[in-house]
Amino acid sequence: MGFYAPAQLVRDARMHAVVVRPVDIECSHWDCTLEPLGCGEAAMACADRFVPAGQWAVRLGLSRVNGLSQDEGRRIEAARAQLPFMSAEDLARRAALDAHALECLAQSDALGALAGDRRAAVWAVTGVDTRASEMLRATRTHEVDPPTLEPLTLGDHVLADYRALGLSLKSHPLALLRPHLARFRVECADVLNRDCRPGQLARASGLVTHRQQPGTAKGVIFVTLEDETGCCQRHHLARRGGSPATHAAGRLAAHGLRGVAARGRGCAT
Repeated sequence: MGFYAPAQLVRDARMHAVVVRPVDIECSHWDCTLEPLGCGEAAMACADRFVPAGQWAVRLGLSRVNGLSQDEGRRIEAARAQLPFMSAEDLARRAALDAHALECLAQSDALGALAGDRRAAVWAVTGVDTRASEMLRATRTHEVDPPTLEPLTLGDHVLADYRALGLSLKSHPLALLRPHLARFRVECADVLNRDCRPGQLARASGLVTHRQQPGTAKGVIFVTLEDETGCCQRHHLARRGGSPATHAAGRLAAHGLRGVAARGRGCAT
């Protein structure tokens, strides 16, 4: 489903009562896989879909980790099949991972079982010697007194998730900004889609998930905006009138920005 970003697919699955689990070095394969729901784990209620008993959960795969190659992912799978990993150093040695691959895994929060949370994992992998000699490859070190690191805020985690994975299961960026957006009367996507009438002044904000500029649209750029409640129905960003420089600035913003706040009037779809 290449037209849709992974973050959209995951958000839609969760809104339809599908349990989605994060990337985990202990159990994630290269591709996303299905896992049975655990004891006491239940899918979220969903008015749009009947949730049958024994539903499976989706485990995000190592392929979601930005910067990790498929060869590295397959080596992780092969090494783990022989014996569970005991530490980040053990992972690096047995799966033959370099410092870059370890950093990618730590930043994606996939090493929680081996090294703790994201910040602790980054600290742990920084001290791993990924170019150990043949004599030292079988040895393992142990940090006696690791430092106590300040925990990341939810906003820090969400930002790091999007950088490392392209999505976050912890929250949506717009949910964190909602109290500030409310002061400017920016509505959620579900409210706009339900209540906004043609011609009504409206304010929307979200992550840009798609851009389209049809040849017959006279320069209008259509964008899809996503917030924590879903996607706004298609809005266009364009200026009628104004100087060529203003038009050029608007096109540059529409093509380059990852997030947009827009004000305009609703139109019939």
